[in-house]
Amino acid sequence: MRSRWFRVLLLGGLLTVTVAGFLLSRPGWLFEDSSPVRNMLEALSWIFGMLGVAGAGTAATWHRLTGVNGPPETDPPTPPDVLPGRALHLVSGDLPTVSRVGLLPLGVKPAIDTDSESELPPFVPRDRDAELDRAIARGGMVLVHGRAAAGKSRVALEALRRRVPDHKLLVPNDGPALREIAEAGIDLTDTVIWLDDLEHFLTPDGLDLGLAHRLCPNARSTRIVATIRDDELARYDHASISGSHDYPDVVHSAVPLVEQLRDEHRVNLARRLSGTERDAASRQTDHRIHSALHAEEGFAEYLAAGKAMFGRWTTGDGDLYHLGQAVISAAVDCRRAGYHRPIPAEVLEGLHAHYLAPGWRHRGDLPAFTEGLAWACKRVLGASSCLQPHRDGTYLASDYLLDSAELPASPLHGRTTPDTTRSAVLTLSTPQEALHIGQTAWQSDNTVAAEAAFRSAAGSGDPKAMLVLGGLLLRHGRKQDARNWLRKARNRDTRAPKGEQ
Repeated sequence: MRSRWFRVLLLGGLLTVTVAGFLLSRPGWLFEDSSPVRNMLEALSWIFGMLGVAGAGTAATWHRLTGVNGPPETDPPTPPDVLPGRALHLVSGDLPTVSRVGLLPLGVKPAIDTDSESELPPFVPRDRDAELDRAIARGGMVLVHGRAAAGKSRVALEALRRRVPDHKLLVPNDGPALREIAEAGIDLTDTVIWLDDLEHFLTPDGLDLGLAHRLCPNARSTRIVATIRDDELARYDHASISGSHDYPDVVHSAVPLVEQLRDEHRVNLARRLSGTERDAASRQTDHRIHSALHAEEGFAEYLAAGKAMFGRWTTGDGDLYHLGQAVISAAVDCRRAGYHRPIPAEVLEGLHAHYLAPGWRHRGDLPAFTEGLAWACKRVLGASSCLQPHRDGTYLASDYLLDSAELPASPLHGRTTPDTTRSAVLTLSTPQEALHIGQTAWQSDNTVAAEAAFRSAAGSGDPKAMLVLGGLLLRHGRKQDARNWLRKARNRDTRAPKGEQ
């Protein structure tokens, strides 16, 4: 508005001076010397001329000080159709605020006797809260890690609600979706990017150090807050220390990112409460919290019904129990084999018979598979379930049961994963997942299963898988076969564009 008036004054002054000069340059034409009209024009020309010069100078000074040229710039509009299908919990196609999305939809496990958000137990302050608050205030990326059912998601989300409740919240579907959102140029100022179970976003075309820097160019305005289980974090830590060649299943591009997340960028959440935390919990009136304080398992494990879930899997009798136990065991063993995405129901149906007790395996009076699946998905004590239903008829075994699979009471204790299970998950796997399945088999001294998984990944054209397979074959004296795969890997690397090597 101001610059418009400056331009009006400037143009008016210049026009008046020009017209007056033209008229006054012709003596005797229309106006005589010292006539009132001529005197009036001379006065007006001086006034508008001075105003025009002053206006021009003021406008130039204003532009120089403020950097404004023309109307103020507006934020670029969000590219259409970028967020839908790539981000969760949108409100009318746009990002919600942190405070607007509930804890349960963001990954907090339901506690005992919890049917809705309002029935969650009150939050018990933890010793690491102040450290986490400072990390969020600094901006950039922060990682909360601990064992399954330690309370990682709840602690991190409560900190976000304390520190940045009005920031926008981006919850991407997966790693590729996060990259597509970043490449679309969406304005992520004052935005929190929530990555629960970080390992799911560390894919070859997902999050890496370069993408993290692009997402957080100004650390104080954009934040990435993530959680991860200790055993998953350990894989990346070991790869960064000993070299990625010892961990071919780890996404190598993600190792530098995890390596950067040290010191103040990491917050470790202990399984058991400290004395200070127990004092804070004892002041709560919720009966579930008081019961958790006296439970043998960890505080958060009790609230999430971890021990009760383990009991449902391991203790019982009757045909429905044995069927449901086998379904749970099949799903847990798929994860033990190295496949961590939800499993289609038809795959579990084909596998569960291998996990039935011998006396039940060939009985014809067992309930239908769908009944056993429903039993496995039933919530325990109104909290979490052993199998968690996902989209498109797929199911994922609980993290807690995976971490407990080697306990003496576990149905899988001391058992190796059957080849039928590895073969089934290989048919569902990406090359990177096949590498992880092969690495898991190799660490279990099952070289036959490892070779099958590496061949599956190498057959897709992955040069890293070809190198790993060649190394395995060379180690077992199959030199000609090894040389063939190593040659293919070298040729593949030579042909690949620089960014894909």
